[in-house]
Amino acid sequence: MPTPEILAAFQQLFRGQQGAHGVYQPKTDRSFTKREPPTKATWLAHFAGTVGLGIVPICQADGDGRHLCWFGAVDVDVHGGRKLDLSALSNEIAERDFPLYCCRSKSGGAHLYYFSDEGVEAYKLQRALRFWASQLALGDCEVFPKQISVTPEGVGNWLNLPYFGTDTGQTDRPCILAGEPLGLAVFVQSAKALSGDELDLWAEERPNTPRETPYGPSDTIPPCLVQLIEQGVSEGDRNNALFNFAVFERRRHGEGCTVETVETFCQRINHDLLRPPLPAAEVKTIAKSAAKGGRDGGYGYKCCDRPLAQLCQRDVCLRRRHGVTVSESPMVGAQGAVFGCLRKVTTEPPTYYLSCFGREVKCGLADLLCYQKLEQVVCGALDLIPPRPKDAGVWRNQVRDLLATIEVVEAPPETRLAGRLAVLLDHYLDVNLMPPAEPPIQVDSPRWDGLKVLVAWRHLARWLARNSPTGEKIQDRDVWLTLRNMGWMSGAVRKTEGKNVKFWESPENWRSDGEV
Repeated sequence: MPTPEILAAFQQLFRGQQGAHGVYQPKTDRSFTKREPPTKATWLAHFAGTVGLGIVPICQADGDGRHLCWFGAVDVDVHGGRKLDLSALSNEIAERDFPLYCCRSKSGGAHLYYFSDEGVEAYKLQRALRFWASQLALGDCEVFPKQISVTPEGVGNWLNLPYFGTDTGQTDRPCILAGEPLGLAVFVQSAKALSGDELDLWAEERPNTPRETPYGPSDTIPPCLVQLIEQGVSEGDRNNALFNFAVFERRRHGEGCTVETVETFCQRINHDLLRPPLPAAEVKTIAKSAAKGGRDGGYGYKCCDRPLAQLCQRDVCLRRRHGVTVSESPMVGAQGAVFGCLRKVTTEPPTYYLSCFGREVKCGLADLLCYQKLEQVVCGALDLIPPRPKDAGVWRNQVRDLLATIEVVEAPPETRLAGRLAVLLDHYLDVNLMPPAEPPIQVDSPRWDGLKVLVAWRHLARWLARNSPTGEKIQDRDVWLTLRNMGWMSGAVRKTEGKNVKFWESPENWRSDGEV
């Protein structure tokens, strides 16, 4: 068990939203959101390895309307057989002097944490995290916070914390520094929280500081291509990279651009950046294909494919003279994609909250499955029009990806029909069920039968029809299913005043102490 000082230091690093936290149950491999602050026991259970703790980085708006974060992370996945060398990654972070701390994640990937000593606005932290991710060429990754704002009733996405099970001496989520795992005490002493001014350097100044490249000023070139200019292009990415450089050259020259101009530029890129260079004939074919049309015609940047997807900084690229445009910006794949994550609240019917342009939009299942309907919902909520996919298949794939990583939030029982019926049943018994020693009020009134309660269907149905507080029409089948799910059995027959009356029979000791 960590000392009180170490626990307090760890909690200080991972300050987040106070009204909710994430829970991971290793025995069942189940995760869910709990709408209450984590207690001291919750933190200690995380270190003990019994129940995992997740914290939401983004906080509710403060008095100035700012959504602050005291920590954030780049989440690097290892799905699809991908391997990640955490020692090499931590060494590269140190060599580049990035203010990130590399920890192994629950899935075996990496969480690259940033800590703030005074809280920074979510949009600014997102921007810095995306810059670091692009510089490290991390590929398929996400940034936390996923939202730049949350509604008063919203939560946001939480992140599993490191050092799960550290009390056992066998944690699989340590921080890696100089190729070696750090103990919890060393980690909290080493982790340095930075000021907001220092983050500004990474979020604003460094990514946008113009510098001259052999192919023009960096602030006119898409940031992903600037990265390729600085690091070169390896085998496997050469064709796609060259195609995107050809698109850049075509846009730079506009309508008057010729195939010969694009080909000359591509031959230069092939010689300078591609390792090994492509055959001249292949370069000519790529240049001819990419040179079709002007800025708004022909082919655009392949933002969702390697190697651009790994280096994407969409919000920066939109401001570049020859960067991507809003109408063609990627739907999926890139770190700056329009749609972020999906949250489902288990009301009836379910309510969905889709992260769009960094903010949550409430929608229904029909809106989610039909892009034209979703477009109207987004426009009405945000006064923004998201870019349309090229075809329905693109959006279906996006929805599949969103559903694969959906966050499910359990709604209170009373928001669902079964929960409301359970409350009504309690009220029905409070009003109509007499003590065991007294006779029933009517022939078909509820009654005690030993340790069980008997309820006649006709009497209950009449009472529900008169007493439903919302005025909703309750279907018989819903009542039957609710009773069965609560352990009641049908078919009990009792002779009452010379008549055979059918009853539902409760489990034993029903409500004997006020509870089921």
